[in-house]
Amino acid sequence: MSAELALFPVCPMANCKNPVDDPREPCTPCQELFGASLRPADRPAPGAAEFAEAAAEADARVAAILAERRAFVPLPEPAEVEWKPGQACWVCEERRKCRRDPDHPDRWICKSCETIT
Repeated sequence: MSAELALFPVCPMANCKNPVDDPREPCTPCQELFGASLRPADRPAPGAAEFAEAAAEADARVAAILAERRAFVPLPEPAEVEWKPGQACWVCEERRKCRRDPDHPDRWICKSCETIT
């Protein structure tokens, strides 16, 4: 293990090399990233019971979010293609009755151009 000499102290967070004024305090990006998970240096570490309670609360929040995601039902795909009159076909550049091109969702295509291979 070699000691590195640094001109400025670095953030105490693992793998963070940002310079800081106080080597006991994390840098601003780490404070924003970890937020309430960081413990101020003047506050003692939580006891086992307090830590277990906080971990259980965090696990419950994660479980609720995962359950909400599993309950999500995507909207059904429309059974019939919707044709809109007066759209500019991206192939022939004419204003016709067009639908969204499945290969280019941001463009419209008419029936006659759709059959071109």
